[in-house]
Amino acid sequence: MSAPRPTPGALFLAGPEGASAGILVLHAWWGRTADPLAFAEDLARAGHAVAVPDLFAGRTAATVAEAEALVESADPVAAESAALAGADALRARLAPGARIATIGFSYGVPLAMAVAQERPEVAATVLYYGTGDPAGAERSSAPVLLHLAADDPFEDPGWVATYLAALRAAGRSVTEIVWPGTGHWFAEPSRSAWDPAAAGAAFQRTLAFLAEHLPSPGSHGGPG
Repeated sequence: MSAPRPTPGALFLAGPEGASAGILVLHAWWGRTADPLAFAEDLARAGHAVAVPDLFAGRTAATVAEAEALVESADPVAAESAALAGADALRARLAPGARIATIGFSYGVPLAMAVAQERPEVAATVLYYGTGDPAGAERSSAPVLLHLAADDPFEDPGWVATYLAALRAAGRSVTEIVWPGTGHWFAEPSRSAWDPAAAGAAFQRTLAFLAEHLPSPGSHGGPG
């Protein structure tokens, strides 16, 4: 059963307690809006335990200009601390030895990777239309699924290739999927780039990827 809507700064939790796996969702630069919460609830309906930390302490943005200003004013150390605290709180709700996955949307992509590097219980990472700094990638063995938009002014193809090569050189297994006809934020319903068909297909691929690397939803107990 899903948790109530969170108050600003509070951790949003959904799905079962005591499971053998959980998922940490890290939002885009819009802040913790309805989109990441709805995505988390979809994961919970699929049987997963989910947590969504608020990386901006209740602040949100509606336009690109507002989001740019929000990111510029945000404390990156505080955002990473919120992400790590969310992972720890999620882990505390799970069974002993449980594994978790991180899912990052755009701004949340490098944080999803950072949590995997700092928390050995992370067994998989899913990235939506974003890259980051590959430094430290060798500190995690979690496989990576990267959903890329075909028409994305925020992600230079040359840099994407460099980023993927760096992850693989660090020993990470990486699967990238380029979704035709899509733009950045194609999986977020409140954005003009939202593509419901691609978003739905990407969600199903995400569920399949998680099923490969995490204990099945609803399983309880055991080392995980």
